[in-house]
Amino acid sequence: MLEPLLSICIPTYNRACYLWRTLNSITSQKSFLFSDSIEIVISDNCSTDATEEVCMEFVKKYPNKIRYIKRSEFISGDDNFAFVIKQAKGKFVKLHNDTCYVLENSLDKILQDVISAENFGCDACFFANSAAKSTGVFNSFDEFLKSVSFYITWIASHCYKKEFLDQLEDINRYSSFKFVQVDLVGRLFEAGRKIYVSNNPYFATIYVENKGGYNIAEVCGYNY
Repeated sequence: MLEPLLSICIPTYNRACYLWRTLNSITSQKSFLFSDSIEIVISDNCSTDATEEVCMEFVKKYPNKIRYIKRSEFISGDDNFAFVIKQAKGKFVKLHNDTCYVLENSLDKILQDVISAENFGCDACFFANSAAKSTGVFNSFDEFLKSVSFYITWIASHCYKKEFLDQLEDINRYSSFKFVQVDLVGRLFEAGRKIYVSNNPYFATIYVENKGGYNIAEVCGYNY
């Protein structure tokens, strides 16, 4: 496979049934099936359920478009996000939750947004999923935050040029705060780069009981 336009990077741990729905929502779309524009990269953080079987089901169907990595050593969820980013080969790298369902006929529009971001000279594309107050190109962190507010924390919204990510030292330097993605967009503006914001509705979150595994007051109240 030549360099794809977009790498969809999915870290996962013990969510086999949810991951199957997420992968199926991507691989069933025409933009994935009939082009080489998209690759999927999955980092399995030592799952003990059927995650490997689920992933291999899709790898066997699309061996040139999906890469599955099963880690031999468990790491934190944020470190796993940083790890899977580094495995991407696409021109743009999109973070994606294992519980993030891609709505029907959305993938082609996502690719168009990525192309628009590149045409505008942006090093990132933010998929606000109907949550933004305004869209287009942003040059400042303050203006960007005014538009997207706390949705800046939603991992599946973040998409960066691999060239930009490769220039960063220690991508997960603040993983202890559980907001690797917020630091990335901050570093983007710090470097004088621009971000393109799309507000189209592309994603639906699959409900997971007891999702999170962290202290919400600490992470969202103090760390954020």
